[in-house]
Amino acid sequence: MYFKMKPFWLSKFSSRYIFIALILVAVMLIIYGVSDGNERPKLESLKTKPSKMIKSHPSSDENEYMTQSQSHLLMQRQKEQLLLAGINMKKEPSLTHVSRDTEHTLEYRVVHLDLKGAPPKVSYFEELFPFLKAHGANGILMEYEDMFPYSGPYFENVPAYNAYSASDIKEILRLAEVNKIEVIPLIQTFGHLEFFLKLKQNMDMREVFSNAGSLCPTHNKTMKVLHAMIDQVVHMHPNLKYLHIGSDEVYEVGRCGRCIEKLKQENWKKGQLFLHHVKSVARYVRTTYPHVMPLVWEDMFRTLTFAELFESGISQWVEPVVWNYHPNILMHITSDVWSMYSHNFKNIWIASAFKGATGPDELLTNFTYHLENHMSWMAIVEQFKHQVNFRGIMMTGWQRYDHFSVLCELLPIGIPSLILNLYYIQNYKHTYFMDTPSKLLDLLQCDITFPPHGGGSQCAFPGARILNIAQRFYLLKNELDNPLTGINNPVARGWLSDENIKWNFSNPHQVEAATGDIDRFKMELTNLKTEFRHASADIYDKYTIEEWIETNMQPYEKRLDNLWVAREKLLMRADWPRRPLNMHPDL
Repeated sequence: MYFKMKPFWLSKFSSRYIFIALILVAVMLIIYGVSDGNERPKLESLKTKPSKMIKSHPSSDENEYMTQSQSHLLMQRQKEQLLLAGINMKKEPSLTHVSRDTEHTLEYRVVHLDLKGAPPKVSYFEELFPFLKAHGANGILMEYEDMFPYSGPYFENVPAYNAYSASDIKEILRLAEVNKIEVIPLIQTFGHLEFFLKLKQNMDMREVFSNAGSLCPTHNKTMKVLHAMIDQVVHMHPNLKYLHIGSDEVYEVGRCGRCIEKLKQENWKKGQLFLHHVKSVARYVRTTYPHVMPLVWEDMFRTLTFAELFESGISQWVEPVVWNYHPNILMHITSDVWSMYSHNFKNIWIASAFKGATGPDELLTNFTYHLENHMSWMAIVEQFKHQVNFRGIMMTGWQRYDHFSVLCELLPIGIPSLILNLYYIQNYKHTYFMDTPSKLLDLLQCDITFPPHGGGSQCAFPGARILNIAQRFYLLKNELDNPLTGINNPVARGWLSDENIKWNFSNPHQVEAATGDIDRFKMELTNLKTEFRHASADIYDKYTIEEWIETNMQPYEKRLDNLWVAREKLLMRADWPRRPLNMHPDL
C-alpha cells in the first residue's frame, strides 16, 4: 500500500499510529476478503473448495506482465483508503487468536536474491545476512546469472563486466556460513538463458532464433556447456547440498529442425523432450556430485499427464519447486496437481514472492498483495501437509522479469514485505500473525515520521534509506503525473501543447500559470537524485545506481527540462501573427 497521504489528515495523528493503521488495513483486507469486488475466500475456505485449474497466463483484463489486474489493484487501494478513514488511530488494538500448534511446518525458509539486476556489493551482505537470520531465514537462493565469474572456452564475454570475482563469492559464502545460512545456487539450464544466448558466439544454440531465452536441448554443444557451468558453480560452493537447475517457462520446445527430428525418432511429444533434457541435466548432477540434490521449477510439469511424469522417472533425480505468486493459489494449482506431485515426488518445495511480481517496472512493493500470497501458501501447506512432504519455501524477490527488462523494486524497498512474510510463515499457527500492530515496527526497526520532505519511512534495517527516498519519489511522481495539478494540467494542455510550442504562439499569462511549480519540481527531483546516489553508494555499484536513476527519475527530469525551455521561449515573445499559423513558415 503506497497511496498518497494528504497533510490535512496526517497532522491529526502521530506518525506511529498512522503506520500501525496501515498494517491493520492490510490485515483487515485479507481477513474480511475485501480486496476485490467479490468476497475473497478466507484462509479456511481455501482448504475446502479447489477451483478448476487455471494456467498461469493473465486473463483478458490483465497486462501480460502483471499478476494483479489494474482494476483489482485500483479497487484494493480505494478500499484501503476507506478503511483507513474509519480507523481510530489513537488506539492500538491487540490482535489475538486461539493458540494453535507452534511447530514449524517448513524446514527451509529461503530468500531469493536475483542478481541479474542490481547486484549488491559484497559488503552489504555483512549487514543483510545477520538481519535475515534474526528474522527466521535459514537459506539463500542465489541466482547468479551473469554475475558468476564463468571462464573457459564456452564462456567468453558471458560474465558481466561487474561480475563477482571468485574471492567475492568466497566471502559471500563465508558470511553465510557465519550466520548459519545455507546458500543454494540457481543455474538456468533450459529457459531464461538470455545472458548466454544473447551473444553472437552462442546464437546457434537457441531453440528459436528470435528468442534468446530458450536453449536447444538437442544441440551438440548443449550438454558440454551445461556440464561446464555446473562444474564451475559446484566447485566454487563446497559442501553444497542443493543446486537449483531452473527450467521454468520453457515455452519454445521442439521447434527447431534438430528437435523436430528427435521427436520423430523417439515418437515423443514435446513434454517428453522437455523431461528428457531436465532429467539428463539432473542425472549429471546426481552422478557427478552424489551429495547434491537438484531442484527444479515445476511449472512445465503442470502441463503433463500423470503417466508422462511417472514414466519419465524424473522423480528419482530432482525435487520440484512449486511456484505461484497469486493471492489464491488453488485457482492456479488445483488439488489434482498436488495429488500428481505427491505420488511422484518424496519432497516438494514451494515458492512465493515478497517482491517483483506485480509489474516489471514497479517502484514500490505492494505488501498487501504479497501477504495474501503467503497466506494462501500456508493454507495450501495446512491442507496438503498429510499428503505432501513440504521441504521448504523459497521467497522469491525478482529484480528483473528477464535479462532484458528494466529493474523493478530494489531489494531494500522489498525488505519490509520480506520480513512481514517471514514472520507470518513462522507464526501463522499460533497467532493471528502478530500480537499487536506495533510488532511489525519492531521487526522492521522503524519509526515512521512525516515529514521529512513529504513523507517516508524512517527505519534502521539494511538499506532503509533507499526505501525512504523511493517513497518520497513516488509521491513526487504522482504529483507530477496528476492530470489536474501536475505538469500536464489542463492549462498546460490548453496553452503549452506541442502545437503552441511548435509555433511559439501562446498566452504568456496562461503559460506562467501552467508552469508555476516547475522550479519546485526540478529542485525536489534534483535533491532526491542526489540523496539516492549517496544512500545507494554503500549497497550498489555506480552502474546500478545510474540505471535506476535513468529508468525512474530521468524521464521526469527530461520532461521538466523540455517544459522549462518551451516556457522560456514562449514568454520571450511579445507579438504574434495572424492565423492561420502555417501560412508563416518563418515562425
